[in-house]
Amino acid sequence: MSLSNFGMGSDIEGKVSSFNSLEELTIEVCSSKLWWDKIVNTVEKEVAALEKLTSLRFCFPEVDCLELFVTTSPVWKKNSCMTFQFASGHPYSTSPQILESFCYASNNSLKLVNSNGVNPIMLKLLMKTYAFGLINHKGVS
Repeated sequence: MSLSNFGMGSDIEGKVSSFNSLEELTIEVCSSKLWWDKIVNTVEKEVAALEKLTSLRFCFPEVDCLELFVTTSPVWKKNSCMTFQFASGHPYSTSPQILESFCYASNNSLKLVNSNGVNPIMLKLLMKTYAFGLINHKGVS
C-alpha cells in the first residue's frame, strides 16, 4: 500500500485503521520530508488503533511519537507478543531496515537517532527489546 496515493493530511484519516484485521505492517518512508511531515501524526495514530498487529516496523519522528504509540495502542497495552522494529529520530537519518546487522529480523529492535536525554517510556521499550542502537544521542553521561 502506498500512502502517497491518499494525498495529504486529512485525506489519509481512516485509511490505515480501516485495515482492522491487519497483523503485519511495515511503513517505509521513501518520499519527501515535507510530504511525510504532513501525514506522520495521522499515520501513527491510525497504526496505534490497529488491534490485531503481531508485527510492526515503523520509524517514529520523535520519542514522544513512539510514546504515544506505546501508551495508546491496544495491542501494546495487552502486553501481547507483538514483534517490532522501531526507529525514532529524523526519518532521513535512519533506515527502516533497523539494525540491519542483526541476523534475526523478527526480534524486537529499537534504534534512537539524534535524540536528547532519557524518556521514561524507554524503560518499557527496552524491557522488550533484543537489539538496541543509540546513534548521535545527546544528554546521557
